[in-house]
Amino acid sequence: MFFPHPQNPAVGEHMWVNEVAFGPDDMTGTLCNDPGWLRGLRCGQRVALSLDRVSDGFFVSGGALRGGFTLKLLYRQYTPAQFAECRSDPPACYLADWYEQQLAERGG
Repeated sequence: MFFPHPQNPAVGEHMWVNEVAFGPDDMTGTLCNDPGWLRGLRCGQRVALSLDRVSDGFFVSGGALRGGFTLKLLYRQYTPAQFAECRSDPPACYLADWYEQQLAERGG
């Protein structure tokens, strides 16, 4: 999710949000990381969400992750040892087959 700077909404930070709850007129979620430089936010804080600020997202259907383009970019850079550290936990567990295919295509 993109969080704009209060004085300049054209700049801000993209942060991970988890535990998303959908209400009839709103969405909320929990920040999964601290900001790098944007003040007033902290990991674990509940925040209001809006669809126009979603920068990436994913859901799991039939045991497969759909979306997660940022995750795929990050995992593509992982070594097998790095991926092994998180392989059994979500969301990496849903990308294990995809990761193995990436390694095969790289010849690794």
